[in-house]
Amino acid sequence: MAAPSTFTPQLLRPFTAVGNALLKAAGRTGHMVEFFGRVILAVPIMWLRFRKEFLRLLSDITWGNGSIVVGGGTLNVAGVLGVTAGALVAVEGYNALNLLGLGPATGLVSSFATTRELAPVMIAMAFIAQAGCRFTAQLGAMRINDEIDALDTLGINSVAYLVATRVVASIVAVVPLFLAALALAYLSCQLVSVVA
Repeated sequence: MAAPSTFTPQLLRPFTAVGNALLKAAGRTGHMVEFFGRVILAVPIMWLRFRKEFLRLLSDITWGNGSIVVGGGTLNVAGVLGVTAGALVAVEGYNALNLLGLGPATGLVSSFATTRELAPVMIAMAFIAQAGCRFTAQLGAMRINDEIDALDTLGINSVAYLVATRVVASIVAVVPLFLAALALAYLSCQLVSVVA
């Protein structure tokens, strides 16, 4: 039997290209939604069977697993970013408000700008820089070395063990890290505005 023809008339090629792109995007979206659903359904299994791995990853996210420079945790990066954000708000806020004679109101600007905008962005950047890259490298190396397939062969739910533990540990770690970065931002804003 002959293979079906793949010829597309010249006028229909842009429409078929758009249609194929939409189908690919819908397929990728479906795969992502299915994976997210598997992760959410794996959370109860993770709480029952992999609590020690969750606690290990929580410690790894927050404090790190090695030296401060290479394997430092997110707390160090969040602290540095919080101090930097607070100092930035203090310098810019004081300079702008001092033109109007409202230099002491820098704390008000800091309370709005830091709490609503800068501290959440700083924590997101810290997670991207530290935990996100570390998780990607770990899981990628495990996939290359067929360790994930070995876990499935041993009967260990790889989504619950590898993904759900990391997701829940990240969710638990983000609130204290946010509060630490926020406190450091307020403190550095206070110190910089008093010096200025």
